[in-house]
Amino acid sequence: MEIKVIYYKTSEMKTKRKTIIEIKGRSKSMKIVTDHVAYAKRDQVMPLHPENLFFIEQIDERKMKNASVLDIGIGCGVLSIAAGRFFDAKHVTGLEINSRAITFVGYNILQNGLEDCIEIKEGNLEEIFKPVTGKTFDYIIANPPFEPTPHGFNYYMHSAAGVYGTDILEKILKEISDYMAPNGYAQIACYGVGNHKGPIILQKLLADSCGNKKLVVNQLPVAYPLFMQRFAALGVTAEELRDINKKANNEGITHIWLCMLHYQHGKQQLIITPSQTIYQKWDIPLDSAVPMGCKSR
Repeated sequence: MEIKVIYYKTSEMKTKRKTIIEIKGRSKSMKIVTDHVAYAKRDQVMPLHPENLFFIEQIDERKMKNASVLDIGIGCGVLSIAAGRFFDAKHVTGLEINSRAITFVGYNILQNGLEDCIEIKEGNLEEIFKPVTGKTFDYIIANPPFEPTPHGFNYYMHSAAGVYGTDILEKILKEISDYMAPNGYAQIACYGVGNHKGPIILQKLLADSCGNKKLVVNQLPVAYPLFMQRFAALGVTAEELRDINKKANNEGITHIWLCMLHYQHGKQQLIITPSQTIYQKWDIPLDSAVPMGCKSR
């Protein structure tokens, strides 16, 4: 699937710190309004990143067509709207804990004419699947918080996920099979910490979990210390960063990889494969030259 991204920026939008992005594919298009990186409060609605395009390109169109879909952490709604516009999903239930994001996604659903296809439920950070207890879905999609984050740091709601970025992923994996239909399928975006060879920590986590899994890895990692350096501009001290990087290095962690997990019922196994597209600068928003929360110097 070929995707073309178009940006709409006006002085008014810049003042209000919003960005409009149009995504084109399959002779169709969708428009998404989300926060610009300049809106740096904790309830920021996540700006679009290369991971969103990676996700859309990785969707299994045969399994998505006419599917009942659960979107964990719907955010601005880009993945749910893509599911409805590009892949003909039957119905999408989106979970979200951020009230600001719920406002944005409601607007985006309406402007894309999918109010009969997508519904929103208030999410639960501690019990991820509680809002849909007793239900199962044909296709579960998730772009959850997965950014490695210093312990105790009051970071963005859409990104904070523990020092190695796996806190939310682990919660999802514990219960996901219970909410998948017999022939259900799941797709989850994530960061994988590891070394220069690959996301070894994430691989171990997945290898020890049930289900048939395929991990697609973008073949362009970012050095772990370089990634964590962004927190220096946000108040994390040099000493704290040294301790974080030292601990990581002692555990063999030197790099971070952008990954896409595909999951279904079946024999416990893990297949690892490189992505066909190599995504550049995947740790910064599509409409920004700097990481979220960092200031240009």
